[in-house]
Amino acid sequence: MTTADQIELNIRIDKRVKQRLIDEASRQGFEIDVFCQQAIQQALEDGKAEESVKETNLQLFERLLEERDEQFGDRRFLKTGVELIREARELRSKQMDEW
Repeated sequence: MTTADQIELNIRIDKRVKQRLIDEASRQGFEIDVFCQQAIQQALEDGKAEESVKETNLQLFERLLEERDEQFGDRRFLKTGVELIREARELRSKQMDEW
């Protein structure tokens, strides 16, 4: 229930995120609305909300590419992850057939 100085805020979230919020609020002994309000206030105070809004998808992608280059350098792989998974599945199927 909202008071005179409060408004109701509705957001759409994934079902799994909702369940995680409920579980964490329960674990800490809070009602879900109190828990969420405290989390939002803390994020605003820490400036995390402002930083996450400013960082665009392009910036995230560029950061990912930079991290990839740092980890792997000029090394390139001959096969994609999908191809490696398919080969591993085929190998596993052959092994299971032999059993």
